[in-house]
Amino acid sequence: MGRRYGPAAPDLALPPLDIDPLRPAQITAIEGIERSLAEQRFDRSLVQMATSAGKTYTAVTGCYRLLKHGGFTRILFLVDRNNLADQTLAEFQNYRTPGDGRRFTELYNVDKLTSAGMLASSSVVISTIQRVYRVLSGEAVPEGDGPGLDDYVPDAPVTVAYNGAHQR
Repeated sequence: MGRRYGPAAPDLALPPLDIDPLRPAQITAIEGIERSLAEQRFDRSLVQMATSAGKTYTAVTGCYRLLKHGGFTRILFLVDRNNLADQTLAEFQNYRTPGDGRRFTELYNVDKLTSAGMLASSSVVISTIQRVYRVLSGEAVPEGDGPGLDDYVPDAPVTVAYNGAHQR
């Protein structure tokens, strides 16, 4: 059994999901994520969806609900390549919130991880795992896009050592 993270299960009382703009697979995914967080039986979850099924839109919808109704204050959104970070940022910028239709980024700050680390004002931080690894291990992180860093794919699994001094 996994460890507990975040608020206790009773505190994650989200309002009903607005299913109008969503496809059936997106509804299933969002409800599954929320159920998993509320039950807190596992320390991780996996959402598996087909290509072009709307994974990013699903994730943005989930992020919005967790920030607005779930008591979350910051979300780290990991992508595997820098071009996906740019696409993800655009998805957050274009997302219209349920109800008043404002853009996500009018309500919450969404930023890409920089060499300065996470900004205190960021609600969502988008990054490649390679950039997060560099920040956590105390290594220098280039400003802007670093193709040699953000798009690097190792030939074999990498051993990761966590440096707790960078925890915020």
